[in-house]
Amino acid sequence: MQGRRGKPRPDAVLRCTRKGAATRQRRRWAFFSNLLDDFGLLNNERGHAEGDRALTTVAEVLTCQVRASDLVARLGGDEFAILMHDTGPDAARTSLERIRNLVAAAMRREKWPVAVSIGAVAYARAPSTVREAIRGADSVMYRAKRGGKNSVQIEVVESGMGAGIVGVPE
Repeated sequence: MQGRRGKPRPDAVLRCTRKGAATRQRRRWAFFSNLLDDFGLLNNERGHAEGDRALTTVAEVLTCQVRASDLVARLGGDEFAILMHDTGPDAARTSLERIRNLVAAAMRREKWPVAVSIGAVAYARAPSTVREAIRGADSVMYRAKRGGKNSVQIEVVESGMGAGIVGVPE
């Protein structure tokens, strides 16, 4: 979510998810963060209007692939986030691979040299803050980018934010 001047507003995501969060504390959450690979190349070679079209396309794919109870937000630049309630690691991987493939197909269709790296953290219990969830998912997403881009990485937190993170095999 972005503020009036286009700056990232993670606090807006936090406010949106606090409402009703107490009733979801015992449920599983998955928080996804994705960043477009080589988006700067698209902006530099074809201009910002074309980059904006690519961002709109990604937003449309994301919003069409989630449930009404999930939250999709643009955190800023070419970074998006999805908060999914009642979603474990297997369902998260299935959903994220589908999203990655659909984004890739949309980018190929438009002949845009862009892919997507997705990082996710699946929580056995809801995290204490969305800011912590964003940091965790960002860390996993950047690991996906370092591992070759256009990929999905998921980690599982077994029992709240204080627990160790356990990798989920590819």
